[in-house]
Amino acid sequence: MLSNKELREQVLSNQIIKSLLEQIEDANERQKTVTAIHGMLDQLQGKFNGLSQAYEEIAKKQGSK
Repeated sequence: MLSNKELREQVLSNQIIKSLLEQIEDANERQKTVTAIHGMLDQLQGKFNGLSQAYEEIAKKQGSK
C-alpha cells in the first residue's frame, strides 16, 4: 500500500496532471489546484482506510466462526 506522500507524488507525476498544471499560468491558481488535488487524495485515502478496516473486521469475524 502506498503512503500518502507516495500517492501524491505518483498522481502529480502523471503526464496528464502535469500537462494540466503547466497550462495554469497563474502560480497562485496552480497552487490552489495542487492543494485541491491533495484534498481529494486525502479524502479518497480516508475512505479507502475505512473500507479496508471494515473488511479486516468482517474477515476476522468470519474466521472466528
